[in-house]
Amino acid sequence: MTSERAFRGLTRDLRAVTGALSVAGISLAWIGVRLLDAQPSHGVGGALVAGGTAVIGGAVVAGVLGSTQKGIDDDRSDREAERAEAMSIDLMLLTTTNLRGINLSERNLVGYYLADRDFSHGSFGETDLSGAVLRGATFIDADLTGAVLVAADLSGADLSGADLTGATLTAAILPAGVRTLAISDSTTVWPAGYL
Repeated sequence: MTSERAFRGLTRDLRAVTGALSVAGISLAWIGVRLLDAQPSHGVGGALVAGGTAVIGGAVVAGVLGSTQKGIDDDRSDREAERAEAMSIDLMLLTTTNLRGINLSERNLVGYYLADRDFSHGSFGETDLSGAVLRGATFIDADLTGAVLVAADLSGADLSGADLTGATLTAAILPAGVRTLAISDSTTVWPAGYL
């Protein structure tokens, strides 16, 4: 059994492959890749070449190859760990509907399709959700302070108790009564003509 940590660099090097690879129309550069049963096969000039199986939304891609180099500095490893975390969150957002209490603060979620998700008690402070489809989503008591929801579709969404202080909702499609159900102030930018 090989530890996931041993193949952290393999995920990093998959970037070069994933830009052109897609499964069922889903680009692997766009979502996370989880390697299962990856086994080192041989070393080549200080690089470890590994084969494995990637599972993406139920589809299996066999024979994924990559390499790691010795001496990678901590900063690069930290950046790669952050990228891997972001890809993992992307996959979770695509496949999970109960996301109560999730922290997505300061993320770029422009154009995401997140209809019918439960984000109650979640944190979206300073998150960019411009053009996102959030129809029927639940944001009960969610923190959306400073969030950018320009042209987002929130039709049918429940924003009861959501904090929209400083949020920008220009051209957003909103359900009736949001101004009375949500928390807002003079820094909240509402769509033109929204009452």
